[in-house]
Amino acid sequence: MKPRDDLSTSSLVARVCIALLVSVLLAYSITRAITVSLSWDESWTFMHHVLPGMFYQEAYDKMGGNHHLLNVWLMWGSTRLFGESELALRLPNLLAHVMFLMASAGIALRSRNALLAIGGFLILNAHPYLLDFFSLARGYGLACGWMMLALYHALRYVSGDDRLRPLVLATASASLSALSHVIMVNFLIAFAVSLGAFIVMDGRFKPRAYVLKRLGALGTVSIAGLAIILPNALGLFGGGSLNFGCDSLWECTLLSLGGKVIYHLPYEMPLNLIIGRSLKVFAFFIALTALVAWLGDLKARLRPLALGLLTSMMCVASFLAQQILFDVPLPQTRTALFMLPLLAFTLAVSLHVWVQFRLAPVIMAVVACSLLINHQIKCINFTYAVEWKPSGELRKMLDVLQMDAPEPAPERPIVTVGIGFESSEPLHYYRHVRGLQWLTQEVLPATGDFPMFDYYIVEYDGLDRVDSAHCTLLYHSETTNSALFRDDRMRQARQALIVSEEPPPRRLIGASDELSWTVPASEVYGSSMLIGTIDVFEATSNNWLSLNLDLIRDNEIIESVDQPSHTQIGLYGQWNSVSVAIRPKHRLEPGDRIRFVVYTLYAEPAIFIGKRELRILR
Repeated sequence: MKPRDDLSTSSLVARVCIALLVSVLLAYSITRAITVSLSWDESWTFMHHVLPGMFYQEAYDKMGGNHHLLNVWLMWGSTRLFGESELALRLPNLLAHVMFLMASAGIALRSRNALLAIGGFLILNAHPYLLDFFSLARGYGLACGWMMLALYHALRYVSGDDRLRPLVLATASASLSALSHVIMVNFLIAFAVSLGAFIVMDGRFKPRAYVLKRLGALGTVSIAGLAIILPNALGLFGGGSLNFGCDSLWECTLLSLGGKVIYHLPYEMPLNLIIGRSLKVFAFFIALTALVAWLGDLKARLRPLALGLLTSMMCVASFLAQQILFDVPLPQTRTALFMLPLLAFTLAVSLHVWVQFRLAPVIMAVVACSLLINHQIKCINFTYAVEWKPSGELRKMLDVLQMDAPEPAPERPIVTVGIGFESSEPLHYYRHVRGLQWLTQEVLPATGDFPMFDYYIVEYDGLDRVDSAHCTLLYHSETTNSALFRDDRMRQARQALIVSEEPPPRRLIGASDELSWTVPASEVYGSSMLIGTIDVFEATSNNWLSLNLDLIRDNEIIESVDQPSHTQIGLYGQWNSVSVAIRPKHRLEPGDRIRFVVYTLYAEPAIFIGKRELRILR
């Protein structure tokens, strides 16, 4: 075994300080994993991929990119072991954070200067946008965790430990990073090419077998990883799932990522100047480091820097090649996230060149880390992730709603919620884990007046459209600017007129016969509420009913609502009662017809229906 290089004997002070920082950062991620409500994308992954056990997609659509392979597999395993809580779903990414912290600590501690080691660790870790993803059930945190582990082992290899073991571990980690998110295929290829260049360069004065053995190991592990992920990547490409991205590198990719990196804080300097000047300072420092190493006969210490820089450049080249050759969009925001720790790695290892200098590198590290720490402190919160901010306190609002809502009763079997888009998908998750099948939801329109619901969960862009004269504010989040309202008109006691039909249970294919009622000429109806209910037997979640309730006037539908049945199913393989409700904006007039019809989504698996009921409350 070769001895470790001279950049490996960090002081006890550095080790203790970095251990404390590891504990603080990990505690931060764990706390956020518990306190931040599940986001839109997390809920979609759980409801559509994890819950049905979709380990590998057979058909791809525009939401296929939400299936991050390794993340889905680990979420599935975690739910089987620990249940379906937010913490259980996010546990794989918390473990990825542990991996990221350990690997980045190993990279930083290769510096013998304690201050530079601590500075290098902060440069790698003090990024609030990056930290968000370690407390979310997405593939991005896993991808960055495996990437940092790959860079750690590669750093060992290019710094003198040229055995096969660190090379294989580095390549295997990069392959697992690609398995965590499809965008990391770019990293895997760029990383393998960069390591291959080092092998060829180092092999000029070594036996041919030395080069072939290492290139063979690098190629075998890389190809094995690509063999698993490329069919999925090609399927996503063919299904139109790779539609999220940019058409320009500067105006979109860098600025969209930069906006998230600064966490949308109102800094005085415009974003384009912040990003532009940061890149110029980065380039200047890398160039200065290279010059110092060259003049000081420290060229061997440039190898880690060259690894990070070459890999970064190859990644950017691969993005541009994909756009030109295959019309694949450039990365945007979170899909460009991995470039942040990759560039931070390049900057952190460049500090290793400066170990024999006492004052200059320490001053530079202190300035850089002061800016990072100040920014990180401003961004600390236990309420939201910046990409999905509006839904950050959905769970608290749902707690209040559950306490306020009346118990389901035959005359009101469901409670209706109008909800903002960002919060709509997470509500599916919370209804599932809390058994709230009596709670139905509909996404609020982007413009115009809101339809009438029992409750409204309104995001920042809809608060001015709430009918405050008839609604009571039950909860408002100062941090996310989302709010929960109750429509007091919906709680008024009402008399019921019931139209019911109880035929023998039958299998339904297509549409049911309509159950309808016409407003008599002699009746005068004011404000009304219409509820359609049906008994249904669904064997699995692979087929469900669409419940449709229409208000028809002069043979034209003037108001309509539809509700899927699967969101109200308690247990499959047994009879359930499901409902759809609407409070028409129009007052019922003589001759108006209320129609209740249900449709099957598919012919199979079989769905059976029983008793139907149309209830008119006034």
